[in-house]
Amino acid sequence: MVIEQSEILVIDRVSGFIQMKDDDAVKLFCLGKKEASALAALLSSDERCCPKKKLKEAIWPDRQHVEDNQVAAIISSLRKSLIKTKIKLELKAITNYGYQVIYSDNFVIELVG
Repeated sequence: MVIEQSEILVIDRVSGFIQMKDDDAVKLFCLGKKEASALAALLSSDERCCPKKKLKEAIWPDRQHVEDNQVAAIISSLRKSLIKTKIKLELKAITNYGYQVIYSDNFVIELVG
């Protein structure tokens, strides 16, 4: 019987820091504040996927009008950061609606800040 290790991902919405812990090590990464806000919104969404409107409000809380392509640019940047840091989260676009985060069952997500 193989027991998979749990990975704990701690995301600080304020500082943009991500801490990844597993049984072997603790790694610290820094995302931009907009990327961290987007990731936190995606992971804390009550729905199965996060609507673009909720992402806009999370990333730019003080702005009234934000274009969809601005959200897409932040998601693109976040995808690149996740690949570079080897964090195993996949961001999937849901056409005309928003985005979804896909991750394995052995992930434990904590949002702080």
